[in-house]
Amino acid sequence: MVATFECPECGEEVILEGLAPGRLTKCLGCGTLVEVPYLPRVDEGGTRRFRSARRSKRFWQRVIAASVAAAVVVAVGISALKLVHARIGSVARAQLNEVLASVDSAEKAGQLGRALAEIEAAMRLAHDPNACDAERRDALRVRRADLSLREATARLTALALLEPERAVGEALILRQRVKSDRALTGIGSAVELGLESSRRRWFDRDMRAAQDFVEAGQPNDAVSKARRAWATASDLTDDARRAQVEAFVSGIAGRSGVIIEPVRGVFFLGSVEIYTKQLGPGLLDALRFHHYVPPPPVPEWAALWQSLAPNRVVITINEVADGLYLQSKNQSSRLECRVKMTRKSTLIWELALNARTGQGPILANMRAYQAGHLGTSAKRNPEDERILFNDAFKALQEQFGNRIRTLPDAGL
Repeated sequence: MVATFECPECGEEVILEGLAPGRLTKCLGCGTLVEVPYLPRVDEGGTRRFRSARRSKRFWQRVIAASVAAAVVVAVGISALKLVHARIGSVARAQLNEVLASVDSAEKAGQLGRALAEIEAAMRLAHDPNACDAERRDALRVRRADLSLREATARLTALALLEPERAVGEALILRQRVKSDRALTGIGSAVELGLESSRRRWFDRDMRAAQDFVEAGQPNDAVSKARRAWATASDLTDDARRAQVEAFVSGIAGRSGVIIEPVRGVFFLGSVEIYTKQLGPGLLDALRFHHYVPPPPVPEWAALWQSLAPNRVVITINEVADGLYLQSKNQSSRLECRVKMTRKSTLIWELALNARTGQGPILANMRAYQAGHLGTSAKRNPEDERILFNDAFKALQEQFGNRIRTLPDAGL
């Protein structure tokens, strides 16, 4: 007969062959030696039903134990998540409070700009729901708007104490802030008035400086200041100031203005563009050195110089083939240059220059073997003739640079 009983240590089923109460047997589940209890005799069917019921009971006990264990794990996990969340929230709130303390400190010190920057940093932190709730965020928005308005008002008031150009820059910044910050909508008109006032101060200062340059015999510097005053006046609502600048520069144009006529002449390798580009800068420097005033780059003033400038300068070029170069078939170049200046159609100065391709065996910046080929070429070559022309042109540039400063001074 087969009988079973449960191990008192682990509850595992111990199976016996025959009845032997008091005998020791080893549990296969935990390895413990246990004493066999008294087992009543039952019929085989009853034993099987009893065994099946015991097994079912142990199964559900295990299910329940596993469920309890899973519930404990879930509970512990939830508690851990809550702890982590609380920790994150604590750190976020601490950061926000630290920034707000800096806002308070800056505000008490009267540093509204720094306070505004700090509270905007606080607003960014406040977007984190761990840092604060919706009510506190609303309070921060109100405080930020108040700070922004007070800081902008203080900067607006300080415009009158700044240098004009800096005041204009500050006013332009405030204007941009008014467009993007609803808290500043109420001071938009005041900002525009502050900007207008700063521009007028800047205009007046530049015009005083321009007049001082005229009196010091520096008309080109005077025109430079007048150009900036003109740009400032263009942004003002008072058209009379533009008229003031125009009258001022008209006086300079009528006394010292000069018009540089386009280069003219006969060309076979050069061009108007080449001579204008290479000779123009040196001519302008010489004219300014002698207190002539070329037309400034202001489109509205071009007509003033054309009608009022008493001085005219014209450059005339004559390019001539100057015979064969050494034993080659290539033409040398000779460049004749005339520079004339007139004042009210009367000739007051003239310069005559004459440059030609070098007659030595080696041209400037040329190696001996290159010069040998160039001087003995049996065929005419446009590229070689360009080299000969450039040599003559370089000589002309040197002459021009040396002698252009013999211009007479302008009548101031």
